[in-house]
Amino acid sequence: MCQHLPKLEGLHLSLKELSGNIPLSIGKCNNLQILSLSINQFTGIIPRSIRNLTRLRHLGFNNLEGTKFLWFL
Repeated sequence: MCQHLPKLEGLHLSLKELSGNIPLSIGKCNNLQILSLSINQFTGIIPRSIRNLTRLRHLGFNNLEGTKFLWFL
């Protein structure tokens, strides 16, 4: 997902009526500091690869299952 945007620091996709699963490749967005996916129709689990986002300062999402890895906020 981020191979074409290696310097991406913020991804704001709230209120976009998106659905489905969050891609596993989200964990490859090494420079991501803000990930906002709130108020969409995402389902499924939070990808474990999200733990790779060590620079993340803000994380917003809903309607997902599983362990929420918020230890880095």
